Amino acid sequence: MRTAFVSSCALALSLLAGPAQAQLKPAELSEAEVASLAADLDGLLSNKALKDVRVGVHVLDLATGKALYGRKPDAKLNPASNAKIITAAAALDRFGPSHTFKTELWGGKPAAGVLEGDVALVGGGDPFLLWGDLLEMADRARRKGIKVVKGDLVVVDAVFDDQFMPPAYDQKSEEAAYRAPVGGVSVEFSAMTIIIMPGKEGQAPSVSFEPPSTYAIVDNKATTVSTAKEAAREPLSVKLVKEGERTRVVLRGKTHKGASLRKRVDGPSVYAGHTMKEALRAVGIEVEGKVRRGELPEGLRLLARHQSPTMTYLVLSMQKWSNNFMAESLFKALDIGESPATWAGAQGHTRRFLAGAGLAEGSYTLTNGSGLYDANALSAAQFTRLMAYMYGRHDLWPDFETSFAVAGVDGTLGRRMRGTGAHRVLRGKTGTLAQVITLTGVTRARDGRPIAFSILFNDAKGAAWTYRKIQDEIGARLTRLGVSRAKD
Repeated sequence: MRTAFVSSCALALSLLAGPAQAQLKPAELSEAEVASLAADLDGLLSNKALKDVRVGVHVLDLATGKALYGRKPDAKLNPASNAKIITAAAALDRFGPSHTFKTELWGGKPAAGVLEGDVALVGGGDPFLLWGDLLEMADRARRKGIKVVKGDLVVVDAVFDDQFMPPAYDQKSEEAAYRAPVGGVSVEFSAMTIIIMPGKEGQAPSVSFEPPSTYAIVDNKATTVSTAKEAAREPLSVKLVKEGERTRVVLRGKTHKGASLRKRVDGPSVYAGHTMKEALRAVGIEVEGKVRRGELPEGLRLLARHQSPTMTYLVLSMQKWSNNFMAESLFKALDIGESPATWAGAQGHTRRFLAGAGLAEGSYTLTNGSGLYDANALSAAQFTRLMAYMYGRHDLWPDFETSFAVAGVDGTLGRRMRGTGAHRVLRGKTGTLAQVITLTGVTRARDGRPIAFSILFNDAKGAAWTYRKIQDEIGARLTRLGVSRAKD
């Protein structure tokens, strides 16, 4: 009964997809065609580059529910950023495609342009809050007649708890933006661009930030020199040091051309508050007090509200570009409720979601939502099982499928599989860590049927492109399935 339901949904989707997909016939592929596929994939996976690599591969016909191929499909492997597929599916399931997150600015009524009390930035866990959004809220406050705020800017971030760093992020102490923390109010993916411009010879270079913010404490003892040769003797170094809820940026050495660096922040909520303060200043509102975290002061009214893009767009942005910050923010948001959301609560919600999808608790390890570091272990068959579950959820499948990068077109697959049958057909999520190369997604066979696949490589040695080429060849082979049926 369920197979018939899934097949009927697949047929309805194919009719919406256009003439090529309208030929979908959910009957099973012939034994000869499945055997031919197995022989070809066995050949591709016999590549000498995979000799000492742990491999997990599974291919599933979503139209019929039949497994078409497996190579250690139940082996538990590190999926790297393929973990974002679970975050995307769980977020769509929890909130629905049209859900948005709200960020608000609150304050009192000004007298002659002066607001005697505080203003408050109230977060709702938006993973896509940008500098331009803060400017829009600031401009709405300006239009209400505010010119000066005598009090503080209070950041109300209680939608999440104050454990900013996602699980397993303590395995390394990198300053890179891809390891950014998550707060109840976060702006620009909790990262800042440090712009260093050379000054006059012998003087310190100038330091500025995008977006503009008073958050960072600058300790600049670098020196401008006139030639690259001089700079090479003592190269410029930029180090970040946690200082309470702020970040100290320490510059040493010599510079000739300057630099532009993207770095994470230490205190996401305080960073958002300092950046909001700069947005208010940019539109002509001066906040005389300090930036602090706290509860919403009494007696304030709503000055401005920003709503994030819809959940469909959020998971699309997160998946196509493999944004770790967005993944962890959406992951933690799964636990939003009456109490502040926690990482443990998000893990529990995800386990319950996966149980509904047929993944038994204890059969996998899922620690965080981005796939960063050595935190997660799932099998290729579990990923295709999740794909089948989402395909059965016909109301969510279009949004879920759209969130994957398109081969040869966009996202992390934008330069891959061009000139093959998978170009503009295959959709997938890449994953890359040290010695981990993964690809999971869905493609369309020649007769229109959707084929889910998961290809997990662990303990890979050498250049990542070597393994990606094998994955791309597998993807291209899957798109050639159903050739005989397409001609019927």
